[in-house]
Amino acid sequence: MRLVAVGCSFLDMCRKKTLEDGTIQGTYTDFPKGTGNWGYHLAKKLNFDYLDCGKSGYSNEYMWRKSIDVVLSEKNIKDLFFVIGWTDSYRFEYYDEDMHKFYPFHTNWFWENKELKSMTKFYSFYQYWIRTLNYQITLINFFKEYNIKYVFFNALKGPETRSIEYIESVYDKEPEKLNLLGKEDITKIIMLISERNKGNFMEEIQQNWLLNDKKYFGNDGWKGHPSQLGHDKWSDVIFKYIEENKIL
Repeated sequence: MRLVAVGCSFLDMCRKKTLEDGTIQGTYTDFPKGTGNWGYHLAKKLNFDYLDCGKSGYSNEYMWRKSIDVVLSEKNIKDLFFVIGWTDSYRFEYYDEDMHKFYPFHTNWFWENKELKSMTKFYSFYQYWIRTLNYQITLINFFKEYNIKYVFFNALKGPETRSIEYIESVYDKEPEKLNLLGKEDITKIIMLISERNKGNFMEEIQQNWLLNDKKYFGNDGWKGHPSQLGHDKWSDVIFKYIEENKIL
């Protein structure tokens, strides 16, 4: 069997740094590609081969596209097991026709670049949230079609990672927190979340879980990313979910 881990910098960035008190932490990749992160540790626990598809700064669109690409290019599909850590919904990617390559993009860049600021009117939080849910649901159905086992979780916390109960309770009181367009949108969002949650989607959010202990985050490089210890401990959380839910 082969574990295919797909994610953003919460998978891709790790670097071992031991402090004076013995704490191991870090961010930027200081290991060979495919070692040191939660996917690497999980593959060892499962005794699987490992394919690392983590890309710092990349989007949910990338994760959806990359997962399908791996399946369609793999001869032994039945041996694949996917674990995907979904990221910020505001990210997307574009294809450069001249370079024949996909590039990541973040809507914050529209605000930071005066020449692009006018583009913000074409993008909304609601649109990104819907898009991410559609990626997740279509990928669940794609895996079912090919009889591929998988686990999904949210790597980063944000408004779109809130529970249905929270969304329903906050809408009437503080709708601005959700940046939604109206009740019709709320209904559609809840329906899509309910459909997505029928799959193997972990309730635990990686970033929230790691925040419980400062040793799990690195202070060098990009702050707020998992430390080496954090990657190892998060792989334990995924492993426990796999065992308790009899995924494999």
